[in-house]
Amino acid sequence: MRRVRKEVREYFAAQGMKVRVCAPYYVPKALIPPGLEPVHPELHDYLRQAMRTTLVLNDGTRLKVLYIPWEQMNMTEKGVAITVIRNELYEEMKRHGEVKSWRVEINEMPAELAWMLEELARKEGVKLEWVETG
Repeated sequence: MRRVRKEVREYFAAQGMKVRVCAPYYVPKALIPPGLEPVHPELHDYLRQAMRTTLVLNDGTRLKVLYIPWEQMNMTEKGVAITVIRNELYEEMKRHGEVKSWRVEINEMPAELAWMLEELARKEGVKLEWVETG
């Protein structure tokens, strides 16, 4: 993650701008009211917004940085999240068919999502790697 942040800062510095790079859509646990569970439309909106942010690295790799509060989700919400992430990534891959290298940095990678991403990469013929950022 530090490498990516450094590349982003260097890119903007070359453009004459100074930026602070933070992981998007992170909400500290302390700020989430106890018992607040996202409803499905809000969950869809949150995930779609998170998936809209893509960093393009110097080598052309398209990077998604995600924070998903898995521990606060029930099984249905986790299923919704996994499906939305996969579908949004697939749609972006279709829009950018020339891109052959993708990376997802996520706080935690559930096995189901890892499997879906492996299948997607194989189907689309792209390199897709992910890193758990904890």
